[in-house]
Amino acid sequence: MDDSWTRHFDSNTQLWASTNISTGETKYEDDAEDPQQQEEPPLNDEYRLISIVRRIGGDPAFKHWALFIEDKDGESEGFECEIEGSRKRFTYAENRASPKTSGGTLDMHPVGYVDTENLERVRGFARESRIRNEDEWWCCQDWVWTLVEELEGVGLLEHGGDFERQRREIRELKGPHL
Repeated sequence: MDDSWTRHFDSNTQLWASTNISTGETKYEDDAEDPQQQEEPPLNDEYRLISIVRRIGGDPAFKHWALFIEDKDGESEGFECEIEGSRKRFTYAENRASPKTSGGTLDMHPVGYVDTENLERVRGFARESRIRNEDEWWCCQDWVWTLVEELEGVGLLEHGGDFERQRREIRELKGPHL
């Protein structure tokens, strides 16, 4: 029996949680060791959470990744930026989404916040982000990871105090092609 756990941020409870893949048991982390290390959202409604969404993919060794930006509009929770297709045939895709209610969503990993004034800039930046179809080993995980780092580099992605720990944890979730 597989006794693997996956760690994710539960946006309903606003707590980090671990879920046993085999049993479905979920354990919540009530308290961080150091209160300074807890991710604190900005104090106003002018920011939106950005998360990496992992989904069930075609290959058991890999999970599909997309970048999700919370921006509620009607029935959808926000929008996703991702690449779709297969190796050497990826194309950019963007759509309204509700990954928290999707059966295909494995988990979500917050990576930071975007000022609402920059939502369109984030979309534009994602649309222009390079797709490396010439590299047969390159995939959606690489595209999302690079996009997060580039958004941070140009100042569109803001993050809380424990971003480096989160970055390490998310990097460990990448497929075996590193």
